[in-house]
Amino acid sequence: MQGVLALLRNAPGLVLAMALGFLPHGASAQDSPFCRTECAAPFADRAQNTTVIQACLVRCAARSAALGRANISGTMAMPTPQTPWTQLPGSNRALTRVAQAQRPAETKPVQREAARGRRAPGGAPVTAVAAAPPAPSTSLFGSLMAAQAAEPGLVPVSAPATPARRTGRGSYGAVYLAAAPSRSFGLAVGVGDRAVAHRQAEAACKSGTGADCRMAGDFTARCAAVAHALRSNNAVVMTAHSSTYTVMAATSGTGATREEAERQALSACSQRGRGLTCTVTEARCAD
Repeated sequence: MQGVLALLRNAPGLVLAMALGFLPHGASAQDSPFCRTECAAPFADRAQNTTVIQACLVRCAARSAALGRANISGTMAMPTPQTPWTQLPGSNRALTRVAQAQRPAETKPVQREAARGRRAPGGAPVTAVAAAPPAPSTSLFGSLMAAQAAEPGLVPVSAPATPARRTGRGSYGAVYLAAAPSRSFGLAVGVGDRAVAHRQAEAACKSGTGADCRMAGDFTARCAAVAHALRSNNAVVMTAHSSTYTVMAATSGTGATREEAERQALSACSQRGRGLTCTVTEARCAD
């Protein structure tokens, strides 16, 4: 009987393990840079990560696919569907334990006194105060860390960082850069949803040229800038025309102000080699 109960308790974990086992071998190559950042995956190959991180990658891919089908804009956000495939193992137990830990012990005598119609020693009527339930985490990575802390033997190395204070229209931004000699780039700032910011930046980088774009930055700063390192094509004067120069590298920078973001981008650009001319191609700040 105890073996059956143990099997039922571990049913969510077994379902996730079966889902991971039926995935094709090539699925790991389809993990987006955003999902690897969101789940803190140390390896690009999904199979080399731990089971918990693999489950996180599966949920992130499902959520990104759902957002893409719904054509979500920067002012909308889609919650993670609570199904047996996306719900974290032991999440109900984790929320119950947090609610019990956050409920003040001193409210119980007050509630009993209010139920009996008694008064406090000062003469004022006793009013029962209900404990506020804990707010669920809106971050997939934060929910994963909370579930790990609730499960025995799965204590995370460090607690998730406190979310940054929102500035402007949103808190998230992303930078995507194309490989040299292409000058294509994608820059998104002040977006309310992290996944939407990555999709906007990647689409802008690939727009029209279809260049091979890769994520160069994931940030919550207000401003961001992109700089390019140029080498003269033996022209008398290097102008803005692409025939007078060759793009050797692209860098990015972020900061609270436009000047700080441009300074970081130029500083990173100056380290790409000698004899190169660094110029700021684009700089944006959230409204």
